[in-house]
Amino acid sequence: MREEELLDALRRSRWDLKAAAELLGVSRTSLHVLVESCPRVRRASHLPHDEIARCYREREGHIDEIVERLEVSKRALLRRIRELRLE
Repeated sequence: MREEELLDALRRSRWDLKAAAELLGVSRTSLHVLVESCPRVRRASHLPHDEIARCYREREGHIDEIVERLEVSKRALLRRIRELRLE
């Protein structure tokens, strides 16, 4: 699978990994492997604190907007926001 296909599916599903897996016709486990092997896919756990905090402020805490801006999984982003105590 090409990186562009993966990124397109992630964007179309608004970074919902379950939905992206369904679009691609793969299991969620397989999708996670694809995501890990694709350097162009960002992960919330790898984003610097200041980038997340800045985006959180700019988007006034609107999670869906932050997900689209940062292009990361909503679930992972919510976990990271809690870790960073931005709520």
